[in-house]
Amino acid sequence: IVSYASLLCIFLSVIVIFYIIELCYLNGNNVVQENEVNLLELVWTVIPTLLVAVLCVFNLSFIYFDSEIESDAVVKVM
Repeated sequence: IVSYASLLCIFLSVIVIFYIIELCYLNGNNVVQENEVNLLELVWTVIPTLLVAVLCVFNLSFIYFDSEIESDAVVKVM
């Protein structure tokens, strides 16, 4: 449970830091490259998607198996 909480906090902190940096340095600038690398764009999309999916699974397993609150039926909303 401690590793899940620390992983979630680190993940959210890194996302917020990158967003703040983007707002500071790229405000009003549109960066459009003529020769974009399709593989990079795919990896840039797939890796965060997989990380969010893993965190959702951890969250659901914590709620269903490790939570001290009694739950008869868990509704999974994604």
